[in-house]
Amino acid sequence: MMEHPMSKYQVLATRPDAPDFTLLEMNSPTFLEEKRQLLEQGLEVVGDIIHAATREEARPGW
Repeated sequence: MMEHPMSKYQVLATRPDAPDFTLLEMNSPTFLEEKRQLLEQGLEVVGDIIHAATREEARPGW
């Protein structure tokens, strides 16, 4: 079985325990632009960076 390389994800939400959140893959070439736009819309970075093999595994633990 082939292992997936770990990716880094940053969580943005309106508050730390928000049920709705956005995951940004930090390795994406558009990461900085996407993050800038979300911050301008009032979201904030919450929690620690999540290391996960897939986007589905990258869920905040709240």
